Amino acid sequence: MCAHRGLHGTLVGTNIHIPEIRDISENSRGAIKAAADKNIECVEIDLRSTNWGDVIVLHDTKLGRTTNVGAVNGMQNYDPYSDTGYNPPLSHYYHPPEQLK
Repeated sequence: MCAHRGLHGTLVGTNIHIPEIRDISENSRGAIKAAADKNIECVEIDLRSTNWGDVIVLHDTKLGRTTNVGAVNGMQNYDPYSDTGYNPPLSHYYHPPEQLK
C-alpha cells in the first residue's frame, strides 16, 4: 500500500471521517509521519523546483490551493471551489517560499 501525497485529510472527501488525519495537509511532514504511524510501506510525494533552484514539496503548479500565498501577499486567499483569489503559478512567484505555509 502507498499513501498518495502522504496520509492526509481533506475538508470534504474520503478522509474527512478519520479524526486523527482530518487536518493534516497533503505532501507535508505530518502526512508522511501519519503514513509511517499507520505502517504504510510507501509514501508518494511531489517535488518541484523554484525560481531560486530550491526543491520544494508541492503537487500543484500553482500555489493557491495548498498554501497561504494570498494572505502572505496581502491578497484574497484562493478558493478552489469558486476559482477566485490569488493563485500564482510557482514559476511566476519570486518571493521566498519560507513565508508560505
